[in-house]
Formats: sequence, structure tokens, C-alpha cells
Amino acid sequence: MKSKGLSAGKDFSWKSYPKSRHDESAWAKRLPAALEMLFPVERQAADYAGGLYSLICCS
Repeated sequence: MKSKGLSAGKDFSWKSYPKSRHDESAWAKRLPAALEMLFPVERQAADYAGGLYSLICCS
């Protein structure tokens, strides 16, 4: 991604989970972090008035 001119922390982010399994219980542990990234708690419901599509695609 960096080779395409994107900046970590600005254009994309990721979390590494070394030695984690790829099963339901492991994903259950990771899901809260993914949801927090998509829907930060400091945002108000009014910030999402355009719906999920506008949040992801058109912000």
C-alpha cells in the first residue's frame, strides 16, 4: 500500500495478531477493534446521517 503512495495511519490502518488462529473464537476477540476502527466512539449518531455507504465511500 505504501508503494502506491498511501500513508499508514492516514489512508489505512491494520493490526497484527501474531500466531492467532483463523476461527470463530479468535475473530470474536478481534471484532471489537475492527468495529471501533469503523465506528469510533467519539463520533455522534448525527455524524452518520448519510448512512453507512456515505461513511465508507463518500466521506
